[in-house]
Amino acid sequence: MHHERRNFSIMRTPAFLSDHLRELLRVKKIATLPELKQALGTTVDITVFRKLKELSYRSSYSHRGRYHTLGEIPQFAPQGLWSFHEVWFSRWGNLVTTLKTLVSSAPQGYFANELQQLLHVEVKDALLQLRLRKAAIPQGEETYILCRTSGRKEKEKAIRNRSSNSMETALKGLEKTIAAGRLKDRNKMERRLGQDSGPASAGERSVRRGA
Repeated sequence: MHHERRNFSIMRTPAFLSDHLRELLRVKKIATLPELKQALGTTVDITVFRKLKELSYRSSYSHRGRYHTLGEIPQFAPQGLWSFHEVWFSRWGNLVTTLKTLVSSAPQGYFANELQQLLHVEVKDALLQLRLRKAAIPQGEETYILCRTSGRKEKEKAIRNRSSNSMETALKGLEKTIAAGRLKDRNKMERRLGQDSGPASAGERSVRRGA
């Protein structure tokens, strides 16, 4: 019996070692995607990120997230920030999540220019993605970004409810006074209503100032 031997060409998936990325980043501290692809020996982006995920990594919030580092490398300052060669990383991830964390944890919030100085990057576009209340200040055109913690939301809700209840009580009292014929002058009516609802209105103003 004649047996034919056939040669089969078997395609094997190249073995990419995450250790190559670890070695590069431990030496360089940070690297771009092209540098990481070269170290790994691949032209496929997703292969690099799959291997980075095995190592635990962070991407910069500056430079549009083009730089990457190992999770073990950054020595974060108290504000949760770390930089290397003017490339900035955050404990909380990208720029939007970093802004959200900083603003939410600040009792008095931040001016936009304060955030820019702290983070060393332009923050205007990122701030537009956050649902934060803003209040203009009379001293200039800067915008104050108010803290939106759960405690503040509860405080504002309580003030609104108190203001609404106070106004309702004042209206009912004024209605009785008018019905009894004891108050007919329109100006006096307005002054009376303002006096009765004054404290709650002051509370509302304090919220708008971010107090």
